Amino acid sequence: MSRNRNIPLCLRRPLLSLAAAPLLLITAWVAIDSNKLLLAQSTTSDPSFALPSALPNDTRVKLDGSSSMTVINETLKKRFQEKFPGSTLDLAANGSSKALEALIKGDIDLAAVGRLLTDIEKSQGLKQVPISREKIAIFVGSENPFSGSLTAEQFAKIFRGEIKDWSEVGGTPGPIRLIDRPDTSDTRQALSQYPVFKSAPFKTGANATQVADDTAAIVEELGKDGISYGIASQVVERPTVKVLPMHETLPTDPRYPYSQLRSYVYKAEASPQVQAFLGFATSAPGQEAVQEAKQQEAGIVAIPSPAPSPEATIAPGETTAPSPRSEATIAPSEVTTPSPIPEATAAPGTELSPDASAATKPIDWTPLWWLLLPLLGLPLLLWLMRGRGAVVPPIVGQENRIILTPRNCRDGYAYWEIPEAAFTEAQNQGGRDLKLRLYDVTDIGNMHRHPHEVKEFDCQEDDRDLHIPIPVDDRDYLVELGYLTAE
Repeated sequence: MSRNRNIPLCLRRPLLSLAAAPLLLITAWVAIDSNKLLLAQSTTSDPSFALPSALPNDTRVKLDGSSSMTVINETLKKRFQEKFPGSTLDLAANGSSKALEALIKGDIDLAAVGRLLTDIEKSQGLKQVPISREKIAIFVGSENPFSGSLTAEQFAKIFRGEIKDWSEVGGTPGPIRLIDRPDTSDTRQALSQYPVFKSAPFKTGANATQVADDTAAIVEELGKDGISYGIASQVVERPTVKVLPMHETLPTDPRYPYSQLRSYVYKAEASPQVQAFLGFATSAPGQEAVQEAKQQEAGIVAIPSPAPSPEATIAPGETTAPSPRSEATIAPSEVTTPSPIPEATAAPGTELSPDASAATKPIDWTPLWWLLLPLLGLPLLLWLMRGRGAVVPPIVGQENRIILTPRNCRDGYAYWEIPEAAFTEAQNQGGRDLKLRLYDVTDIGNMHRHPHEVKEFDCQEDDRDLHIPIPVDDRDYLVELGYLTAE
């Protein structure tokens, strides 16, 4: 990694190296002074669980949980038992709630869960290890004449029974049936956490039919008028299913709004066999097995994402913001290709004043006790707001990421994928308050210049995304996630 000669003298001491790429602002901060910037090396596995070299022949792990993780569980079982002959992984799929109850009672060793733990569950000593994150697809039957794109607000209104006819979303006139999952469904609970579903009670209308938490059963119920939701990889290979774009994006697009965590939960303190399995699941061989399972779920069939073009943008008059804060829209004529930033630099906010939440003027770039989450060597994907929707293609090949994408000219959506271990490590190093910061970096070519404006938002450790207001349109923005320390 090369050193950037344009870094101000006040920043050269706490910065070890800096990386940049055209059109992208990429942070690559490394701490050499524990009283300045702190940054943990990124990793895809939980350092608490080492991959053992061998296990006793009678090793047995009992695992129960969500049916949404059946294929992952079975694939990991096969690989785990191949690597450790004589070991046994007993599987069941009685649902997350029952599995967590059994885990608390000590009847099983691990629970496979497709949602975040509640505070009550955490207080009972349960610990969560993320394994994968999946997009939640919105889909209809292949014989359904509707093939248009929905907004988050439109689907929320369909869910609540406020939109009852396909003509209300630009389709052929006819009643809409929502094929819903049980209240205990992990996928349903994951959907309920998005702001667009929190603006009203999370309950369906009279047009809903609730079936078992089984994707095959849901697909069977779709017919020509039904609409439902589920893990994308479990429906894309089905010829009887048509996946709908949300805000003109399909689940293969990083900007797609809905996703669901899949993880394993154990009860502290983890037994040796649990530590062994988690060490395997979070290791490189285990993650290869997870990817293999996801391919099996998808039938190795990818969803083609529509190419960005003026014709693929949101039509005037449609509400595009998943949050109810704004009714602003994106006009097709306003979608443009961004011009290159004169000199791409590292993220400007790492030496920011602690009172940045109210900052609307140039920032004093003096040392700040600001603890960044791991972005070392990772693509910090900047979705440029300039042009009200212009984007920069993502850098691929890295698992960890943070993305900022416009929903319209007044609302943005930030989404990040960072291992739970990174949050824990940052807290161990003194991180107290998790924050997301939004920087206006319009026409800023190097770090001699301050961001035009900084906004700060509170986050929770369980959060993996945030809907944020955009102060001014036709500008370039960058986001950064990190902790404030006591200093």
